[in-house]
Parts: sequence; C-alpha cells; structure tokens
Amino acid sequence: MNAKTLDIEEKNIDVAIERACREFGVGREKLNIEIISEGSNGFLGIGAKKAKIRASLFSFDMDFSLPEAARTTRQAAPPEEKSDGKTERKADRPPDKKP
Repeated sequence: MNAKTLDIEEKNIDVAIERACREFGVGREKLNIEIISEGSNGFLGIGAKKAKIRASLFSFDMDFSLPEAARTTRQAAPPEEKSDGKTERKADRPPDKKP
C-alpha cells in the first residue's frame, strides 16, 4: 500500500466510500474504488463482517489513445442488410394445426 492508496473497513460499502472521499478530500468521481469484501450483517448481528475497500486517486495522465498501427489498419464494417421483420416472425412461430 502506497501513500496514495487507503484500505478502509466500515459497516457497509457506502459508508466506506464516504470515508474515503473525506480522507482524500475529493468527490467520488475522482476516486478509484476496489471492493475487497462486501461484508455481511450476520444473523442478529452475530458473525457480522465489515465491508472493505481499497481507494486511490484516479490518475488523469493515462493515455487512452489507440496505437498508430491500430488506427491505420482499422476498417469500417460493411453495413448490415435490413430484412423484413415479418419473415423472421413467421419462422419463429410454430406451424398452424388444421383439424
């Protein structure tokens, strides 16, 4: 665990996320949340387990662009042919029985 990551245990996940927001001083949308354990209430409070999360700040310097080779070799898919919806429905329906 580094200085930018916190492991937090609380009674449920929502409370743990709220605590992480307070600890980092940022909103939920700026945190990366990994749920380690959802926790459980147990039976009548016996055997209850706390929820555990690992929270860290999002890194906004990530590069999400495609590599140059992928951009140049990528081709558009051919357009799909439209079919009449009535013919598909007839095939799905069982044949009529005549007495």
